Amino acid sequence: MPGNAVTKLATITPSGTTVATFSSISSAYDDLYIIASVKTDSTTSTQNRNTARLYYRLNSDTGFNYYSVAMYTDGASTIGLDAFSGSGTNNLYLSCAPTSYNSATLGWGSFDMYFPGYTDATAVSGSAYLGKPHRVRSCYDFASSSTAYGGAQIGNNQWPGSSGTNAAINRIDFTTIYGNYKAGTTFTMYGIKNT
Repeated sequence: MPGNAVTKLATITPSGTTVATFSSISSAYDDLYIIASVKTDSTTSTQNRNTARLYYRLNSDTGFNYYSVAMYTDGASTIGLDAFSGSGTNNLYLSCAPTSYNSATLGWGSFDMYFPGYTDATAVSGSAYLGKPHRVRSCYDFASSSTAYGGAQIGNNQWPGSSGTNAAINRIDFTTIYGNYKAGTTFTMYGIKNT
């Protein structure tokens, strides 16, 4: 990001728990960037984009106010998802993010997320589905007695909030689907100033 000022804001190192949280996020920056290396202690042997994933919520919002469009691959198939319709969901998924089953012998799962204009609280007009667009990318390792492959996701997620209120982001919670975070898991957040 040439010409941009990047500041490390926080690092979370969860272990033996299901939730990792950035709270009281500073509003002093233009954009947010998050990178993570993730493993869980799950022993679920059916490892695919549905089991190797986290979910996350913004500002503790548990309403059906989240929308996503993404492409996934898990070594067996490639799937497109378009959830910019209907009632939305009550969280956003990071598929293909943590490495888990047999993870003692595997590499780390990883993801990164970019939130441009995370403090912009201008109400969204024209569509209830649009607000706080942010890019997500993730990948993971998997191996068992019969398979060895990885998976990846790239997508555009949206969080307009209730009725398009589009509030500034001040909290992000990342929750495992299966198992607890293993020691060595890290989530790091950076603030970016564009001037």
